[in-house]
Amino acid sequence: MKVLINKSKWVIALFTVIGAMCLAGIADNAYAAESYTFVTKWGSFGAGDGQFNGPGGVAVDSAGNVYVADGNNSRIQKFDSSGAFITKWGSFGAGDGQFNLPNGVAVDSAGNVYVSDWNNDRIQKFDSSGAFITKWGSTGVGDGQFNGPGGVAVDSAGNVYVVDIGNSRIQKFDSSGVFITKWGSFGAGDGQFNLPEMVALDSAGNVYVTDYNNSRIQKFAPPASTPTPTPTPPPDDTAYYTLTVSKAGTGSGSVAGSPMQLTWSGNTGVVTRPEHSVQVITAAASDNSIFAGWSGDCSGTAATCVMSMTKNLSVTATFNLPLKTLTVTRAGTGNGTVTASPGTLTWSGNTGTAEYPDAATVVTLTAAASDGSTFTGWTGDCSGTDTTCTVTMSKAVNVTATFTLVPKPLSVTRTGTGSGNVTASPGTLTWSGNTATAEYPDSTVVTLTATASFDSTFAGWGGDCSGTTPTCTVTMSKAVNVTAIFGLTRTLTINITGDGTGLVIASSGIISWNFKTGTAFYGDGTEVTLTGTPIPGSGSMFMGWTGCDSTNGPQCVVKITGSRAVTAMFHIGVKNDFDADGRSDIFLQDSSSGDTAIWFMNGINILSKAYPANGVSSEWRFLARGEFNGNDKSDILWQHTNGDVVVWSMDGARIAATDYVANGVPSEWQFKGIGDFNGDDKADILWQHTNGDVVIWLMNGAYIVARAYVERGIPSVWQIRGVGDFDGDGKADIIWQDDSGDLFIWFMDGSGVKSKDYLDHAVAANWQIKAVAGFNGDGMADILWQDSSTGDVAVWLVNGASVIIRSFISRALPGNWQLKDTGDYDGDGIYDMLWQDSSTGDIVVWFMDGTGIRTKDSIEKGVSSNWLIK
Repeated sequence: MKVLINKSKWVIALFTVIGAMCLAGIADNAYAAESYTFVTKWGSFGAGDGQFNGPGGVAVDSAGNVYVADGNNSRIQKFDSSGAFITKWGSFGAGDGQFNLPNGVAVDSAGNVYVSDWNNDRIQKFDSSGAFITKWGSTGVGDGQFNGPGGVAVDSAGNVYVVDIGNSRIQKFDSSGVFITKWGSFGAGDGQFNLPEMVALDSAGNVYVTDYNNSRIQKFAPPASTPTPTPTPPPDDTAYYTLTVSKAGTGSGSVAGSPMQLTWSGNTGVVTRPEHSVQVITAAASDNSIFAGWSGDCSGTAATCVMSMTKNLSVTATFNLPLKTLTVTRAGTGNGTVTASPGTLTWSGNTGTAEYPDAATVVTLTAAASDGSTFTGWTGDCSGTDTTCTVTMSKAVNVTATFTLVPKPLSVTRTGTGSGNVTASPGTLTWSGNTATAEYPDSTVVTLTATASFDSTFAGWGGDCSGTTPTCTVTMSKAVNVTAIFGLTRTLTINITGDGTGLVIASSGIISWNFKTGTAFYGDGTEVTLTGTPIPGSGSMFMGWTGCDSTNGPQCVVKITGSRAVTAMFHIGVKNDFDADGRSDIFLQDSSSGDTAIWFMNGINILSKAYPANGVSSEWRFLARGEFNGNDKSDILWQHTNGDVVVWSMDGARIAATDYVANGVPSEWQFKGIGDFNGDDKADILWQHTNGDVVIWLMNGAYIVARAYVERGIPSVWQIRGVGDFDGDGKADIIWQDDSGDLFIWFMDGSGVKSKDYLDHAVAANWQIKAVAGFNGDGMADILWQDSSTGDVAVWLVNGASVIIRSFISRALPGNWQLKDTGDYDGDGIYDMLWQDSSTGDIVVWFMDGTGIRTKDSIEKGVSSNWLIK
């Protein structure tokens, strides 16, 4: 089966069926029928050990181990003869040892493995463990290039034969990949190929090639060998030649002759032999000497030299005393050089070596320190601190020269209005007035510790140290100068205000807190950065600083030049805030046209007016404004007359999305309010059935996370009067009132009632709850009342189930003034009251401060009666 892939190459999968074959009517000299017995099998589809994805070439080494080219897994797997997995190598790629569709595989007599790397057009060679040895080949038609290498075979001499499929030829290389020869071309003639695939060799060197598209096998014989020439016999008349051997060098030894011995006189030996005879000479070094080699008519370092006596010959045998090694090591923190005389040291890093042949050689070593360093002395086979040292090379000599960097000075200065001490470790500072000094070896790490006196504070470091922690670490790689600043102790007071909750951290020092007031102590001149952060999940936001030298968002910078006080304000995210600026806005709808409007507020000023949608059908009833998706911008909740509930997800004045919350809510379920009942900073929806059942929809944007019954069958004498966080736990609670005037609070935790408690009993029926909001900025909801008979307005400041303060804020308010909403219109963390004169349309804000009206201001006059504040 063949599959065409990139480069127009074919992937070949060869399937061989082995079984019994019966032959009949065959001549007597034909092979007899043979029967093969199944032994074993292994492998399955996959990429694990012993699994395959398109196995290709197979080869067996002399030990019977099996190598398989696992094509689509880009690897070679090795097994024993029973199929037990041994090892694997390769991965997809073009690097050494990587493959792109390995195809053919062969093993030589040494166990080296050759793999044809199909799509990389190359041959890779590995040892039997898969270690990469070499590679050759590239894409092309030249010698040693390939167009899809296929089958691989190796002959007894280690030559490698490769089927070059796309080039219709066979290429032959030596074991290192050096090109030897090639044959073949495209066609159907003898020696031509049409998609050759596999190659094999027999013991005689014949080459067999599968010619796929020609449906045949072709056999090629090796080239004929060149006959060995017959040597010319020597002439009948015998001539004689003399071999002269001389001994040289610093050592000693002997030279023996064979078959004839040499005759010696001093260091010269001679022997005379017939022409064309062979004389062998063998060198043997004496004890403590080495044979260095031959020169003259013999060369090399082998002990034996074979001479053919075709002329007079002269040979020198050199014997030397063994070389003695001198090793010099440079050590220490400094730098320098060491030279030798006689000879030259060869350096590798900080180690220098030289060799000397004469045991009596006297070598002088000279050390020279570099600038900034000093020579400390010699160790090993040299000693002392002189810059020169003499050694005799009667043995291997090892010497160490130590160079040390010049000590570095440390200077510490005390400054500031306060006092204190600085110590060093290691070492001791020597003080003179407010300046101390010490010296350290190069690169010493020194820790300085500042300790302020009882009436002072450590303000920080200067110079080569920085920061305000009392310890500083310096490295003595240079002259170091440090300043320690001590200041007289000053108090920094931090106050947290607003109805939100948050933290203030300081860049240095420790703040001690007593409720919402923190104190810290610093030395004169200290610069401190304070950072205000709302507590996560509290729904609070950081509003700003007062009393700082400079601010940058939540950061306050204070320079301590005396006792200082700063204030950080945190504010719970306000309702009706469409643009997330920390101030409530006003939402209106035209009762005649259905048009909607938003007034973006800043105190009494209307910053801008916007119209999110026009012509909203009267079938859609406004339910509430609330922050449903957690982006700190109020959204708008609507209900259709058919019961459908929709959220406008707002982005300022823009309706970012209109999403259905639920469809067809039965009319028996009545909307009662919104509040963050589970503390996730997202508004949830409160419903009550006409049968008294109470349900909360826990919301995430327009998605109902959970619908949960709070309680069932609440008697109709109990009515929900409002929703607010009465205990300051960040979760909205529900306040009820029965027909006797009793007030009861459900303290909520998500859709469950955490606890229940009476707030008051028998409140007169003429007093009606107008709003639930935080009027004093303590993070807990309060209650706004109005007497329907007199017009009096009162506020109850509430803490949990207790009324802390009951206070009138206005008496006999005319009936034409109606409360329209509450909100924090000036962003001070305290909710204000929005009133409208029903006779004139005028709109006024009462800016509140707990139970007092801080100021009253008009927002807009003469608003048309068809525009209703929602």
